[in-house]
Amino acid sequence: MEMTEEGQRSQQIEQENLYYAACVNGWIQTRMERDKSLLTLSAAAIPVLMGALSLAAIDTIGEKLLIASSLVSFTTCLFTVVRIFQKNADYFESLAKNETPTPLKHLDGWAFWSFAAGVGFVLILGAHQICQAIF
Repeated sequence: MEMTEEGQRSQQIEQENLYYAACVNGWIQTRMERDKSLLTLSAAAIPVLMGALSLAAIDTIGEKLLIASSLVSFTTCLFTVVRIFQKNADYFESLAKNETPTPLKHLDGWAFWSFAAGVGFVLILGAHQICQAIF
C-alpha cells in the first residue's frame, strides 16, 4: 500500500515536529540542569565560607573581604536561580497563551557571572592562603 503524496508530507511534518519537540525538551533539560547545579553549588558554598570565617587563619581584613565578596556572589546566584525557576513558569504560560514571553537571558547571565565571581574570590583567597603558608 503506497502513501499518497499528501500522506507522506503529513508524516514528514509529524516527524519534524517530534524532532523539534525533542530538541526543545533537551535544551530545556540542559538549561535546568545547569541552573540546578549552580543552585546546589552556591547553597553548599555559603555554609563552607561561613565556617571559614571562624578559622583562626582568616585574620586580615583583605581575607575577610574576599570571603564577604564570595558570600555576596554566591547568595546573588542562589536568589537569581530561584527567580529563574519562578519566571520559567510564567515564560511557558506566555508561550501557551501565544503571548510574547519575557526573556530570561539577563537572569541567566546574572546567575552564571555571580557564581563565577564567587568562585574567583574563593580562588584568590586560596592562592593568598597558599602564598602565606609558603612564604
